[in-house]
Amino acid sequence: MDGDEYLKSSLQSEIKILRTVVSQHIVGFYDVMESSRNYYIVQELCDCDLYRILKPGQLLSEQYCIEVLAQICEGLLTLVREGIIHRLNYFKLEI
Repeated sequence: MDGDEYLKSSLQSEIKILRTVVSQHIVGFYDVMESSRNYYIVQELCDCDLYRILKPGQLLSEQYCIEVLAQICEGLLTLVREGIIHRLNYFKLEI
């Protein structure tokens, strides 16, 4: 398999994974479109991201930080349950 075929196969695998995972803690996947040279992945529009939250010099309450971290952990656990992330031996997570 040459480089282009490998990349195309990898992308198709990623798209298949995106289609299967549904969670309020993971950006939603809607569709994929393909042209002769590109793939266009249509995903949920998020109104916020960590970059906006973690601005330099901005102080966040401990409670808010806990809530954000809990949401990130919920997304991670969803991926683990779906078998997408499977190398968490170091953490000994019990699901």
